[in-house]
Amino acid sequence: MPIVNKEGKSIGASATLDDVTTSGFSGYLDFENASMGGTMIPTVGFNNIAINGTALYTGYLPIDIKEYNTSGNIKPDINMLARFKEA
Repeated sequence: MPIVNKEGKSIGASATLDDVTTSGFSGYLDFENASMGGTMIPTVGFNNIAINGTALYTGYLPIDIKEYNTSGNIKPDINMLARFKEA
């Protein structure tokens, strides 16, 4: 089952835990008690958890400036490293 947002659009192979909170899975998950490695994940940390379809990764990710400039939303730039390697 692909992870899709409330509009039914796929959130893609790279997403954050914050993206999952607005997905079709959100009703099945308990985000108030989310943990990783035995440590509770605060709601403000949901953008620091990246999901690539097979695993979860945590880290402090750079802000997606394009997203921020177009919508005002602060979201991590998950694909920044791939673009850096291509350059």
